[in-house]
Amino acid sequence: MNEIVKKVLDAAISHLSLSGVMADVSFASNEEIKELNKKHMGKDDITDVLSFPLIEWRDATEFEIKSITDPETGLANLGDIVICMARAEEQAEELGHSIEREIAFLSLHGFLHLLGYNHQEMEVFYNAILEKAGYPR
Repeated sequence: MNEIVKKVLDAAISHLSLSGVMADVSFASNEEIKELNKKHMGKDDITDVLSFPLIEWRDATEFEIKSITDPETGLANLGDIVICMARAEEQAEELGHSIEREIAFLSLHGFLHLLGYNHQEMEVFYNAILEKAGYPR
């Protein structure tokens, strides 16, 4: 799964003309993501993906990265993305595509949230980035 995440995040970084950035992605169980969702979002539900940005937005175009640069990579960490594997598997089956495709989508969705995009704004990016990464819609 890590290879899928890397391909999608690399495609997103390229497509959005970003450089010097990264995100941490981890996978959680239903129970773990429900606990995170309740603690951080105030929602007592299982969800598919959560994002925890390390960016402080001053306005729509200006932001400050609150993280330190990773000494091994030299990249600024934009934040954390947590994906619920069980939920991803359910959604892949419901939507009739592979788990790989669902992980690609959830990784991209979480990454765009780290950058401050809302759901409506993300729509314009999905097709091009997923296709670039090899996971077309």
